[in-house]
Amino acid sequence: MYGGTGTVTDVQLCRAIEQLRGVETARVVMSGDSEVVEVHVVATPERKPKQIVRDIESLLMAQFRMDVDYR
Repeated sequence: MYGGTGTVTDVQLCRAIEQLRGVETARVVMSGDSEVVEVHVVATPERKPKQIVRDIESLLMAQFRMDVDYR
């Protein structure tokens, strides 16, 4: 679990997202100041896209203290 110190990398975020049920692979695009700009996910059909989006938002907030907007 990320403790909130230092800079989070796109690789760390991808690895965490890829641990979620239904996610096969992920790619995170970050800005120069380490903010999440885009999240791309390839998922299995076992879960609805809305459920996966909610899980990703919750994961980023709980583990990395990052508030992202799904839009």
